[in-house]
Amino acid sequence: MAICSLQKPGRQILAISVVPLGTHTIDPQSTNSNDPFIGNSGVAPGGFDVVLECAGTKESLKQSLEIVRLGGTVILFGVMPQNEVFEIKPFDIFVRQIRLQGSFTGSAVHSRAVEMVAVQSLILLPLITHAVGFEEVPKLLLGNPLSGEVKTIAKPA
Repeated sequence: MAICSLQKPGRQILAISVVPLGTHTIDPQSTNSNDPFIGNSGVAPGGFDVVLECAGTKESLKQSLEIVRLGGTVILFGVMPQNEVFEIKPFDIFVRQIRLQGSFTGSAVHSRAVEMVAVQSLILLPLITHAVGFEEVPKLLLGNPLSGEVKTIAKPA
């Protein structure tokens, strides 16, 4: 089972269609969104063993720390801006014995990902919402996403 934490409703629907095991989505901006997942009658009462934070936002990191179980692990895949600061409660991490694990995807991962796309283990086409020319890439890298963007592909003119 995959639980996807996404703020945009369009991405929630897309996640469920792309991730074969993705049956649930959580909106980290909704204050009541955790109960259906970690509450007494939720899909993971008490919290999840491992939470992958992939969005790189303060809201999703906060939620990741809230929904991980006692002794669980939060793995940080999402990339926040370099100078972004996030406030944590060290006592909560101490008492709940939460492990925070950073990650860095090196070049060895890319060849395997290309292989998975080639054999269609990863179906990425539904994720591509925009195509732009190479000249538009610098502007997009400055953090100005296109309206409705999930992933953008750059093509030569």
